[in-house]
Amino acid sequence: MSPDDIGNFLKAGKNWHKGSAKKDFLKQFKKELKGDTNADFYFDKTTKEVFLKSNKSGNWINTGQKFE
Repeated sequence: MSPDDIGNFLKAGKNWHKGSAKKDFLKQFKKELKGDTNADFYFDKTTKEVFLKSNKSGNWINTGQKFE
């Protein structure tokens, strides 16, 4: 996902990285992230599903949310 896409997905606008929007979103997946506090966002263009990839463990997490 592009930075603008992430801002739209998080409903935080272009400056999403300056606030707590990403941190707040990642808290929902604390168990799956296994202690990692950072993850990258990925978007499946076919299904429109949003995934996270943990930077520490490399785990892929289906957020169960779609980006339209």
